[in-house]
Amino acid sequence: MTTNPALYARSQAFADELLADLLAAEGVPTTPRQEATLAAAQLAFEHAMALRLLFQAQLPSAAVVLLRALYESLLRAAWLLYAATDDQVDKMSGPLTQAGAAAAKNVHGAGDMLQALERELEANAGLRGLVHPLRELRDASWTAMNAFAHSGL
Repeated sequence: MTTNPALYARSQAFADELLADLLAAEGVPTTPRQEATLAAAQLAFEHAMALRLLFQAQLPSAAVVLLRALYESLLRAAWLLYAATDDQVDKMSGPLTQAGAAAAKNVHGAGDMLQALERELEANAGLRGLVHPLRELRDASWTAMNAFAHSGL
């Protein structure tokens, strides 16, 4: 498998522009919802950078595993911002302890988060450009991403 230099360059340029826009945005996160969303988005950016590096290094199987982590981080950021209840945000914002992990364990999984975002489309049609690609990727690739992540088929 060879790396597509043009695709890599476009992906990097997109990430650079998106990051510049985010850094230029006014305001500092002040609420637990904003802080949790920012943390999930930052993790998604980190995953995206590593994903590009894995493809460049011709490690596509590891890249697909990371694609799933990237997808879930981005989905979680969107869900935290637009669809999570205050109680769910609080559970996801707790410290990384055994008790915090146990509380967060009962929060929605990826499928439920996506469905919650899809329900938000009724009130916020502007989310369509985010929610529809998340649905398309899940429908087209979820089984394959799971197979790579769990050494399946």
